[in-house]
Amino acid sequence: MKKSALVLLLIAAACLVFSGCSSNGSSKQVDPANKDAPDNFNAEGFPIVNEPITLTMFASRSAANGPYKDMFMFKEYEKKTNIKFEYNDVPSEGFDEKKNLVFGKKDLPDIFYKASISNDQLMKYGSSGALFPLEGLIKKYAPNIQSLFDQYPEVKKAVTTPDGHIYGMSSIIEPLVQRTNKLWINTKMLEEVNMDEPKTTDDLYNLLKAFKDKHPERTPFLTSSVQDLVNALGGSWGLYQQMGYRININDDKVHIWLTDDKYKEMLMYLNKLYKEGLIGHKVMDQEFAEYISQMQSGELGLFTNQATDAFPKVADQYKGITPIKGPHGDQGYNSSPIARDTGTFAISSSNKYPEASIRWIDYFYGDEGGMFFAHGVEGTTFNYDKDGIQQYTDEVKNLPKGTGSAFPWPGGGTPQHSTLKTAVHVNTPRDAEAASKIEPYVLKKVYPAPMFEENVSKKIFDLRDDLDTYTNESRAKFITGDLSFDSWDQYVSTVKDIGIEKLENYYQEAYDNQFK
Repeated sequence: MKKSALVLLLIAAACLVFSGCSSNGSSKQVDPANKDAPDNFNAEGFPIVNEPITLTMFASRSAANGPYKDMFMFKEYEKKTNIKFEYNDVPSEGFDEKKNLVFGKKDLPDIFYKASISNDQLMKYGSSGALFPLEGLIKKYAPNIQSLFDQYPEVKKAVTTPDGHIYGMSSIIEPLVQRTNKLWINTKMLEEVNMDEPKTTDDLYNLLKAFKDKHPERTPFLTSSVQDLVNALGGSWGLYQQMGYRININDDKVHIWLTDDKYKEMLMYLNKLYKEGLIGHKVMDQEFAEYISQMQSGELGLFTNQATDAFPKVADQYKGITPIKGPHGDQGYNSSPIARDTGTFAISSSNKYPEASIRWIDYFYGDEGGMFFAHGVEGTTFNYDKDGIQQYTDEVKNLPKGTGSAFPWPGGGTPQHSTLKTAVHVNTPRDAEAASKIEPYVLKKVYPAPMFEENVSKKIFDLRDDLDTYTNESRAKFITGDLSFDSWDQYVSTVKDIGIEKLENYYQEAYDNQFK
């Protein structure tokens, strides 16, 4: 017994010395900003380190991207910083599953890049010590990010967990053109059927039917996923995406609309389009690369995408349209918040160079780095035209994936600060015109997904897992007709039994604490 007591005392002492044990059993990491910077590190200017270092990166690679190791931006930035990388860039399809496996390993990659780490994961892996807290490093070594926090306090709120730490950075996207998927209509097909741009949901149905009659071999309307379809037309029934979920906020009241009559009406409308072949059936199950190919074919009558950069060769035959007015007079459109992408960058506790890592990413949140991130080097990857607009060189355009072979931004989800000046590649005159048609109809304030307390986060995760699985499956079946609307009351009853009201209360509490 004496020996056992001695062992317990030694373990307790070790916990205090190494700050590795906490009251909740998780492993806490010491803030790296509290230690002295290594001699090889430069707190300002370039290179970031005098002698080259090598870090490991785990990253998502969109279908629009080429291999990271071959990208101009990363290779050029290595020369500037003296920081090299061993890249593990994983295709975005199946990335989440591989990310979970990576987090399960003891030896983590040094940084997570374009990683879409959810708020729940940030809380889980941050509080357990797998991810370093960033707030001290930002204040000490990341002036560009700190300046944006000062300019946009809501962004800092969005990335700060309830325990006061920042475990991951988001994208900071100012231009509305980058925070909305536009509805692009085929002007050639519009002329062929001699019809005007649709104003109402009835107009849209009649137009798609005319497209189908004129070109039965083509797809009248397609989106990349069912969720994108709901996002594109949800505003026509007054249904929005707030706090990263199916939420409307009116008079400071949070409401999850998954059982609303208007939601049912929208699904009935989508079912009508689907069963008549006016929505491409591929919307239920397609790879994004396949969707890109469809956009680039020039044969879609109507589709959604952020900008024309994904279909440059046929961009001239498409234009953006004004949001569609619904049967009750609703005419809104969904957009993302300024803090657009969650957990796109994080530093793991395995990283021996956190100071250099935060400086490495901070560059892309500044004016100079933002231009480099989006366009590279003048005279090499871009030149200014007579109007002072950046234009990529033919060498970049002719790469296997075009700009996606030279830069990581195609496909979205990258850690960066985007402005109208840096976003010209997705803000051509055609893109800007499409955004201007949407701007009057987006919400004035879009709230990002909240951060929940660790003990609440698990409950919410379990609730949402069950609720999302059931409602997403039901949504697909309602649209395809595999589930009759006669069973709507049973659907509502099941959603309530799963706990929609409890989930709504959690979101209400988060809204009151973080955004009100």
